[in-house]
Amino acid sequence: MKKLILAAVALLFTVAAYSQERTPRSAEERATMQTQKMTKTLSLSEEQQKKVQEINLTSAKKVDELREANAGDRTIMFQGLKKIDEDKDTALKEVLNEKQMADYQTMKKERMDKMKMQMRERKGNKNAPSKKDSI
Repeated sequence: MKKLILAAVALLFTVAAYSQERTPRSAEERATMQTQKMTKTLSLSEEQQKKVQEINLTSAKKVDELREANAGDRTIMFQGLKKIDEDKDTALKEVLNEKQMADYQTMKKERMDKMKMQMRERKGNKNAPSKKDSI
């Protein structure tokens, strides 16, 4: 019984350690993941998939370039990301029909709301006392 409990505890620590390791994805991987999600959510045709993949890849590469050039300046990063997002939306309007574009905007808003919630949680947790402080 002790061995079973020890094995379970070891497994939990292994899973926890593995889940914390995040390797940054390449622009190609991010673009492909975005395209797959958009294909599923927006029911894209094959032709649309190809064009959306190109748009997503271009945007992902621009984001990488922006991060490399302006790693420390949050204001420039924010402005640059906003411009890249606007350019992406303009390009997508040429590829998607009205319903798909509306669904895309909804999907985008949900993603932004989720991100804002995660930021609030992180910000709140930063100020919370750690377990070390309470001992």
